[in-house]
Amino acid sequence: MPHFFYLCSFFLIGIPKRQKEDKIVKKTLIINVGLLIVTIIFFLLVSEVFLRVTEVKPLYERSDVFIDFFEYDELLGWKNKPNTEGILYIPDAKSSVKINSNGLRNRETSYLKILGTKRIQFYGDSFTWGFGVEEEQRYTSMFETLLDDSYEILNFGVPGYGVGQQYLTFQEEGLKYYPDIVVLAYHNDVDETARKVSHGYPKPFFELQNGGLNLTNFPVPEKNWTEKSTYNAGEENLIRTLDASLMKIKVYSFIRSKLLNFEFIKSYKQELSGVNQDKTLELIDSIIIEMNELAKENNAVFVLIFIPDENQVYGDATTLEIDHISNFAEENNIFHINPLSKLQEIGKQEKDLYFTLDKHFNEKGNQLFAEILFDEFTKKELI
Repeated sequence: MPHFFYLCSFFLIGIPKRQKEDKIVKKTLIINVGLLIVTIIFFLLVSEVFLRVTEVKPLYERSDVFIDFFEYDELLGWKNKPNTEGILYIPDAKSSVKINSNGLRNRETSYLKILGTKRIQFYGDSFTWGFGVEEEQRYTSMFETLLDDSYEILNFGVPGYGVGQQYLTFQEEGLKYYPDIVVLAYHNDVDETARKVSHGYPKPFFELQNGGLNLTNFPVPEKNWTEKSTYNAGEENLIRTLDASLMKIKVYSFIRSKLLNFEFIKSYKQELSGVNQDKTLELIDSIIIEMNELAKENNAVFVLIFIPDENQVYGDATTLEIDHISNFAEENNIFHINPLSKLQEIGKQEKDLYFTLDKHFNEKGNQLFAEILFDEFTKKELI
């Protein structure tokens, strides 16, 4: 019996003791959670201040290239505006732009070819057009300086163009110049090729139908060209709007850019955007085949080259597009030049081949790219 009373008294005394201990544990937990939250907020604030202080400030406000240098075209969506001159401003630099009477950012060139001259045509997007650099600083112009006088370079690059628009340009305009070599400068075009709207402007759209190419969205709907362009206008939703707003927070944009390097996030983003990468790559393959065949029919040699992004040269961004199309070109005996590995090797020593903010090739990047092309063209006995 004494043992029973002892146990009861111990149990009854222990209840308030345990209650007191539980209160201490809960209080400690609340304090620790509060400290963790305060620490996280403090870390984010310090990071935000650091990123804002160390952020490279733009030198200029970007020009609206669509309004300044382009005009509507019912086949292509937009094209260079003939007889146009002006200054192009990008965050890192300014450059003079002059469009000739035939709508090329090129010196005046007749459709007729001088006897004995060999013409090399380049088709591409803003990298080929020369975003941010002078006409003579583009890789196509620098490539021309490495050739003898019998060669003439024609630059058909237009900012924002995907492979479909480049193929149509070659078909409708390029053949008039009697090319000897036709170069398609491919630059990560899946997103541009998969949509009927690019950079906020309607564009022609190819579909695979019965094993062939079918052109749709033609004539291309006309947009009001006096309006300011917005990327993917008309396709924005609440998530995109929220994302664009949060991008003003440096910590968010920094973390977001790092997360986008993960393959599963890229796949989810493509799924969310409705872009079927495999199907679009198949479409791109077909366009390349058609462009190659059209060049052959007109006694010209077709060459496919690849222009990698900065984060493919210096970072760990996926090269799936480049790898797929390079393998496809190999299987179909198409001349192709993949400079990625050479640029990556050069990039170990040269850290500034691209503009800091704009991310296009700067003058040095254009020069090195031209030299790589010259070496590869020589090895393949194309020149």
